[in-house]
Amino acid sequence: MTWPGSIRSSKGSACPEASLRNGNKAVELARQANALTGGKNPNILDTLAAAFAEAGRFGDAMRTAQKEIELPGLRGSRIWWRS
Repeated sequence: MTWPGSIRSSKGSACPEASLRNGNKAVELARQANALTGGKNPNILDTLAAAFAEAGRFGDAMRTAQKEIELPGLRGSRIWWRS
């Protein structure tokens, strides 16, 4: 299931047009979506990590990405960057 807040948040953090990005708003929306899913949706965690990065909160981005990787059923399956 895709959450509207996640869609808006991903556009707010990953839009190629810099003038359209708003990292802080993206974090706010992604946090709301994450709360609605109990922190268990990998797509929303991915969106939240991207939002944190856009907002310059790289430590939070890394911790959130790690939570996504450690979700049951995903462990090891999304670690393409650790070859």
